[in-house]
Amino acid sequence: STLPYLLELLAVKDSGIDKITMSPEERKNRILEALKRINIKGSEIRPLIGAFEDLHWIDKSSEDQLKHLLESIAGARILLIFTYRPDFVHTWGARSYHSQITLSRLSNRESLMMVSHLLDTEDLDRDLEEFILEKTEGIPFFIEELIKSLRDLKIIERKNNRSRITKDIKEVTIPATVQDMIMARVDSLFEEIKSLLQTASAVGRESSYDLIKQVTGLAEQELLSRLSVLKDSELLYERGIYPQSSYVFKHALTQEVAYNSLLQKRKKEIHAAIGSAMEALYPDRLEEHYEMLAYHYGRSANADKAVDYLELANQKAIRLNAMEEAKAYFEEAIAHLDTLPESKKNRQRQISLLLNQGEVFLLLVKFSEYYELLTRYEPMASGLGNPELLGAFYARLGHCEWAFGYFDLAIKTLTKAAELCEAAGNAEDAGYAYVWLEWSHLFRGDF
Repeated sequence: STLPYLLELLAVKDSGIDKITMSPEERKNRILEALKRINIKGSEIRPLIGAFEDLHWIDKSSEDQLKHLLESIAGARILLIFTYRPDFVHTWGARSYHSQITLSRLSNRESLMMVSHLLDTEDLDRDLEEFILEKTEGIPFFIEELIKSLRDLKIIERKNNRSRITKDIKEVTIPATVQDMIMARVDSLFEEIKSLLQTASAVGRESSYDLIKQVTGLAEQELLSRLSVLKDSELLYERGIYPQSSYVFKHALTQEVAYNSLLQKRKKEIHAAIGSAMEALYPDRLEEHYEMLAYHYGRSANADKAVDYLELANQKAIRLNAMEEAKAYFEEAIAHLDTLPESKKNRQRQISLLLNQGEVFLLLVKFSEYYELLTRYEPMASGLGNPELLGAFYARLGHCEWAFGYFDLAIKTLTKAAELCEAAGNAEDAGYAYVWLEWSHLFRGDF
């Protein structure tokens, strides 16, 4: 009973879910329930710990899933650990089984303990202590990066089990921020190694070996050699066993700095290459990757492909009742279409995309926003000379007018919609128009 919903979530073909009649909302609820059952049953076999980093970047549907799970774990052997920035506001803080720890910056004593550990000595030169405390201000990641930089630049030396600065502090030029520190380390790499790191940063926080190989086109030994340098520098970590391994940026900030060091033109080229590589690697499983394909092509110069995958991701999100995400994909697709050359085909794509969002705006209770969009695009829809599409358009417009209580206007619009749809043989949208035409007469009192 659980399997069809998991297969649907993972975009596995022939999941069997199409044979079950239900609304999108019910489908989403059953998927959430399936995920909860897996966790609860799993915890009966052995204690379960789940760690979720950077919760401040979570999407709405994933947050709904976590909330659903949290409501059921009080009596289960489950520990969930979250990390997030202080400005993130979650919805479960009032639970008695939830506790929160605020991590402040390290004290001077704690900072020096960390430095001693990194340098493997408890005997630090006084000048070195003061220099590190002044520069890092108790930020652990900054302390770690600073020590690595000082070592790389041979500014720290160890003599008689004592670590000290080898140069006059006034002569030492150290970047002022942790971002500058990381950038200095990235710039110190050989150009081909730096290029590989930047390519990996465009893929994301984690990149599979297969994808990196496909994107770079490097020979196996050459690629492994370059990845080895990045591992040794601790800019990337390897996860898993080769060749099914993946490469993870040690810190999100490292990925961000490497990515921001790319010129805009090069970013677009790499994102296009990543999209093309994913299409080559997963030709029979593209539906699983619609969202990532939309992301990468959306940041490339290939606006056509971006729109294609954004539309597919939008429809996939609608099926899963992830309406916030569906709306975001729609808005991005419309923005890309606005950049394409003016043509009848592109205008038609805009109108078709807009018509498919009725359910999204309805379930998000954003009728006013949808009506405003329909009103704005009405001249474009009328100018296409396509009665089938125009009839469907007026059916949505009339539905909104009914929702606002503009029954006389709705009857006029929906009558026009039904006539256009019937003339074009568009039975589905004619039926849609007649439903709301009927309700408009009923609410107006025209029994």
